[in-house]
Amino acid sequence: MEKVIAGIQQIGIGIPDVYKATNWYRKHFGMDIKMFEDAATAELMLPYTGGKPHDRTAILTLNMKGGGGFEIWQYTSREPQPADFDIKMGDLGINCGKIKSIDVPLTFEEMKAEGLDVITPLEKNPAGEYNFFVKDLYGNIWQVVKGLDFFKTKTPASTGGVVGAVIGSTDIEAARKLYSEVLGYDEVVYDETDTFADLKGLPGGEDEYRRV
Repeated sequence: MEKVIAGIQQIGIGIPDVYKATNWYRKHFGMDIKMFEDAATAELMLPYTGGKPHDRTAILTLNMKGGGGFEIWQYTSREPQPADFDIKMGDLGINCGKIKSIDVPLTFEEMKAEGLDVITPLEKNPAGEYNFFVKDLYGNIWQVVKGLDFFKTKTPASTGGVVGAVIGSTDIEAARKLYSEVLGYDEVVYDETDTFADLKGLPGGEDEYRRV
């Protein structure tokens, strides 16, 4: 049977206080639909938990504008720890999540007015669309991008859920064998190598990158 992969179900966010984080994402990102809250031992995540099962509490929230959810994840059997180095753009793995907006300039002004840590100016990306980057209460970086479709439009927040991620790789062509050939992300919107105005303000944002 042919595989059918429609998009991103959720992105996991490791934080030290699951309830404080959930309230913050509800207030500032509109992630206000709780799908579940579960406290259990993570038996199936040993590669990500140091080879040992650990207890955790997880809350999955969604946004009525659509998009993927936030799985907000807190260790309870040990103290959560941040990375012991400063994560920069281009580092391996997920650098930041992307959330969609019904009006990116409006969201930019709203988040600035709310006093959020908006770390880049409102600039156009290589596709010619406005975007910007903002940090959450624990320093995780999020990119706000133009949404292409919405489940509901009349909701309190101008933002929706997850629509992608910025992923650092040592070999883009090798990475695309998974992302394009297996997962089906095969439409190239842009492929440019340069320094980019919309990345300035990010850790490592002044460097030259290939962005696909």
